[in-house]
Amino acid sequence: MGTGTYVSARLETQTRRIKDEPVRTAVKKDDKSYKYYAGPVKLYAKGYCVKYWGVIKPNGHDPQAATGGRNVWGNCG
Repeated sequence: MGTGTYVSARLETQTRRIKDEPVRTAVKKDDKSYKYYAGPVKLYAKGYCVKYWGVIKPNGHDPQAATGGRNVWGNCG
C-alpha cells in the first residue's frame, strides 16, 4: 500500500477573451499527497504561450526531491 507523497503540478497560460483586450493569464494547479501521480492539469492554450512547473516532496515538508518545468513564457502557438 504505502503512503502518499506531496506532488504539485502547475500550468499557466496566456489568455485573451476579446481581440483587443490585454493578455491575461489563467492558472490550473493540482497539489496534494498522492500515491502515484498528480494531474492531469489542463488549460486551453492554442495560439498562446505557457509556463509549467512540477514539485515532488517526499514527506510533504522535506526539501524538494525533484522540481522542474518552464518558468518563462514559451511553447507558444
